Formats: sequence, C-alpha cells, structure tokens
Amino acid sequence: MAGTAKQAGPRSDAGVKAILVGAAVLAWLAVAGAAKLGGVDTLGQNWVGIPLGLAMRRTSWTRDAWWWLGGEVLLLGALAFAVTWLVAARRGKRSRVDDAAKLMGHGRDVERASRRHAEQVAAKLGVVADEPGFLVGRNVADSMSVYITWEDTALVVAGPRVGKTTSLAIPWTVAAPGMVVVTSNKRDLVDATRDVRAGVGRVWVFDPEHVVEEPQRWYWPVLTYVTDDQHADQLAGHFVFSVNGKPSGDNAYFVNAARNLLSDLMLAAALSNEPVTTVLRWLYQRKTPDPALTLRRAGYALRADRLVGTQALAPAQQDGVYDTASTSVACLSVRDIQPWVMRMGPDDQRDAFDPTKFVTGRNSLYSVSKEGTGVSAPLVTALTVAVAEAAEKQARRSPGGRLATPGLFCLDEAANVCKWEALPSLYSFYGSMGLVMATFLQSWPQGVRVWGEDGMRMLGSSANMFAYLGGVRDKAYLEELAALIGSFDRRSVSTSQGRDSSSHSVSVQTTRELIMTVDELAALPMGRAIVQVHQARPQLVQTVPWFVSNPHQDGIKASLKAHDPASK
Repeated sequence: MAGTAKQAGPRSDAGVKAILVGAAVLAWLAVAGAAKLGGVDTLGQNWVGIPLGLAMRRTSWTRDAWWWLGGEVLLLGALAFAVTWLVAARRGKRSRVDDAAKLMGHGRDVERASRRHAEQVAAKLGVVADEPGFLVGRNVADSMSVYITWEDTALVVAGPRVGKTTSLAIPWTVAAPGMVVVTSNKRDLVDATRDVRAGVGRVWVFDPEHVVEEPQRWYWPVLTYVTDDQHADQLAGHFVFSVNGKPSGDNAYFVNAARNLLSDLMLAAALSNEPVTTVLRWLYQRKTPDPALTLRRAGYALRADRLVGTQALAPAQQDGVYDTASTSVACLSVRDIQPWVMRMGPDDQRDAFDPTKFVTGRNSLYSVSKEGTGVSAPLVTALTVAVAEAAEKQARRSPGGRLATPGLFCLDEAANVCKWEALPSLYSFYGSMGLVMATFLQSWPQGVRVWGEDGMRMLGSSANMFAYLGGVRDKAYLEELAALIGSFDRRSVSTSQGRDSSSHSVSVQTTRELIMTVDELAALPMGRAIVQVHQARPQLVQTVPWFVSNPHQDGIKASLKAHDPASK
C-alpha cells in the first residue's frame, strides 16, 4: 500500500493553487482574444469557438492574429512583472514570523489595546492631549494601532539593540502630556528628546558621572527628602538595596543592621541641617556621640538608643555593619558626585531641585548613571522615588485622586541604574494615580536578580501592558512566553491506496502546536514585538520607530544633532 500525507496549516498551498488556476484562465483568454481581435474566422463568433475552431482546423490563423497575440503576451508579461515586483516589495516589509499574526490576537480580541478604547479612557479621565495614549505599534494581522492608555503601566523586555529606544522610549518621552522622569545609562535617549521636552517645560539632567557631560547647573539636596524617620528608612534602603540587593544568608544580619545605621545617621544629619557628607564622616568616626545626641534632643530616643547600641557592638560585628554601610554610600565620597547632591558653600548660587515644584508642570528629569558598584545609581533611585512621592501627593490633592495631566516614568535600564525595591508593589497603585510607569529590562532573569522571582512576577502581573521585542536567549523564559502566546490546531490529511488501485482511504489527524516556538522568539526580527494588554490575547505588533512617522520627528533630529558629541 502507498500513502501520502498533506498538512493544512498557516502555510497552506491554497494560495498557490489559486494563482495557477488564475494564470491558466488568463492565458486562455489572451489566446482567444488575440484570435478574435485579429480577424480569425471563428466558430459561432464566440470565445469558445476560437480554440475549438483551431483544433478542428476550421479556423485560419492570420498574421494580424499573431501580432495581437504577441501584444497581449507582452502586456500580460508586463502586468505579471509589475504584480511580482509589488508582491516582492510588500513581502520585503514582512518578517518570517508574520504568518503567525493571524493565529494571535487581532480585531475584537484586542479591542482593549485599540485607539478607540484609549480615546474612551482619555475622555473618561478628562485628559486633553495630542494623542489618547502611548502608541506601541501596529497589529501585523490587521494594521490596527496598538495603544496603552493614560491609566496603564508597562513592562518591556528587550535585549540589546532591538529597537526599544527608537520605537518606544523616545516616542513615549516626547509624547508625554505631563511631567517626565527618565532613567538610563546611555546618552541616546537624553540627546534625542531633551530639546523637544524643553519646548514645553524645564529640563533637568542629573549626570554625576559625566555620561552626557552635563554641566553642574543645579543640585539636589538629598537630605531634604528626610522629613521624618520613615523617609530616613526609605533613603537608607535605596542605598543599601542598590549596592547589596535583597539580604539573604550570612550577610542578612549585616545588610539589615547597615540599613538601620544609615537611617539613624541620615535622620540625625537632616535634623542638624548637615550636608549628606556628614553621614560619611560619622561612619568613619564610629564613636562620635553627636548623631545620638541630636536624635535624643529631637524626640527620637529609641533611635538614639539603637545607634548607641550599634556603636557598642563587638569589634568583629561592628566592622561588618559599618563596612557594609560605608560601601552602600561610597558614591558620596566621590568628589565629582558631591556637588550634585549638596550646596558647595555659601557662594553657591545654583538652583536646588525641588520635586514638589517639579511635578506641577510639564518638566523633564533625566537621571543618568553608569553600571557597577560604587557609582551613583543609588542616588538615581532616590531622586526618582522622591519625584514619584511628590507626584503621589500632588495626585491626592487633585480631583479624583489622580493627576489631571498624566506623567511618565520611563525607567530605562531599571535593573542597572534604578533598583527601586518597592517598585513591583507600587506599580498598579501609581497607574491609578495618573502616573504611567514604563520599566525596560534586557531580560526577565535580569529583573529576577534585582527583585527576586516573586517580585518579578508581581511586576509582570501588575503591568497592564507587556511587550517582548526579542534579543533574549533564556530558554526557560522563552518557553513560558511561547506557552502564553498559545497554540493552534494543525490538520494532517493522509490518503492510502490499495494494491489493486480500486480502493483508497482518507484519514484526518489534528495536532496541537505552538503558534511561536522558542527559536522563533529568540530570533524575533527587528521591528516586531509580542504585546499583551490586560484582558486581551497576545498579539504580534510592528513597532514604529520615531524616524518613520512621528509628529516630533524634526525636533528629535535637531536635538540629536545639537547634542552630538562630535559636533562640539
């Protein structure tokens, strides 16, 4: 017995058959038309009679018929060439994964991500802006524009050089209707958007490590954040967590004790109107009684007792606690960093950054830091949190408990330069207050290293929009993403024929297959993204770089040119 099997799936050959049948019909009509128009004697003077007459030799073929036939063949050839060229040009804009788009979310399945839904949300919130939300891209299956609304939060996982800055971070930053906070470890996002943002509000660039070579025109008096013991705990936590991560194992005692020590010293320094470098001096002079006395006079007796107890620890324990605390605030000892976080003497006339005033306008803050230990990343985190809390207070005083004009926190390279410990638990909370949080990570494991598995899952679940732009090779994560995208039924048709050729049978089998496999996700082409919005199926999206169709395109180009290091 002989058997054959045919599969019907997303790459069905039905389209090829249709093309072949169409080509045959067109060729037949061309021959018939050429004969008729050329004056050939036909049977019954109809199109069917032409080929029939030729076959029966009752129709003569003239020279004019040959000319007409040749002309039609040339015309059909030119038409075929044009169609082929157009199809090739269209396919050139498609990627190898685009066939999967029809099997993923589109149409009503992703209405939650449509422009119409974003417009409805904007109208409900009373937000007046050029756009109803932030454009994510266009659905590959039906070209529908994909948006996140002014009450959404976003999590973007994108490996290096896959277009997340050009397609998302830059367009969102220039399109934000209210204040903007951007964190990054590179200058491209800053250079591309700062002059556009300067057209609607004041721009502040926090650059203690000379990433963009920003002059020290202003400073943030960091200890003004410490208005009470709770804020002292939070500020100390930013430094300790940024450098040491989550406490675990043998170092848990020293990390937690160092956090308490820094909190007590920072509170004492703030109460005394001392610069933040005083905290370093007290760490080096472990037995000094000044901070404990300050705490006791201000009514923080228990804090004073805790500090005195830390100063009285056994030498080995004390060394561990103080060394951990000193390492956590090591960036404050860098001479170039100090002018960014404190006033440098009575003659210092630079502006002091005030988060409370900042959040009331369409101002922009860019906080830039390098990666690694001992850099200013803890300060970037602390400044970002200070602005977020000021925005939260402003929202509480606003109608409906949310900012009338939404603000954007574009946390690019968050796992490197903005290790905000409480971010996962605050994500959805801030979204409800008119603060659009957008966190960009190079991979899921990168986020796990900062916030832990539970923290990352909380962050992913709290984000209203998740996007994957490719460039990740972590198999476990990609397998989970492939399962999230879903599967489809592939139908296999098998035919079997008996030995005597008088009988045959047909069987149909259905198998469940993944819409996108791990290898396809690992090699996701540039310009494509897997996007899922809450209450909508995952969809394949074509991202839109700022230089393709953006109303601020000329302004972005001018800003890049103005701040290009090569032009200075």
